[in-house]
Amino acid sequence: APMRRALEAQRDRLAGERVRLQHEKSELDRRREQLLEEKRAWETDRDPEPPRSEARMLRRAVIQPGEGAPLYAVCDFRADVDEVRRARIEEALERAGLLDAWIAPDGRFGGLAEGQEEAWIVPQPVDFGYTLADVLVPSPSEESGLKEETIDAVLRTFLWVEDGDVGGLDGFGGALVSGTGAYRLGPLAGRTGGKTRAAYIGKETRRRTRLLEIARLERALAEIAE
Repeated sequence: APMRRALEAQRDRLAGERVRLQHEKSELDRRREQLLEEKRAWETDRDPEPPRSEARMLRRAVIQPGEGAPLYAVCDFRADVDEVRRARIEEALERAGLLDAWIAPDGRFGGLAEGQEEAWIVPQPVDFGYTLADVLVPSPSEESGLKEETIDAVLRTFLWVEDGDVGGLDGFGGALVSGTGAYRLGPLAGRTGGKTRAAYIGKETRRRTRLLEIARLERALAEIAE
């Protein structure tokens, strides 16, 4: 009897171990398929996009060609802007809610259906000082329906400061971005500094981001295969 109980206990342990191994294999297979699916999406020329709310994705899904584009998709950095500045500018625009904000061909607000969300940039170009047009240039796609003049007017809406703080401008009611990663939108001021490289602004930047994502997924798949 003691031997039988010992054998039964051993059998139960082996059965439990088999169930555990089967579960781990199933989880690895599921994770592998997820990674492969994501890798295939990037390989089919998927364009990197900033994080969005579900409500904004609903709105973007029904937009037709020629109805505009988000800021990041229709501008590029000037050649003399270094990688550090690019990362800080992009992050400041992202945190300020401007990077993915929509630009309409007529420069106005658009309509929304129930459950949708959007942010628009209405051009109000300034006639003095440096602006984002000194570090970014228009690069509209044909499908956006935007003209370079419209995008340039958007860029000239935001003042540009190469270095320094933006929080001490008493009475400042406009919009300003700094090369340090700081930004100012009227009474709202913020500062960033964690991003190491730009990921969205400029066609070549987005191509590089896509290749980096594919490489990351390939490493993850290799780890699972080990």
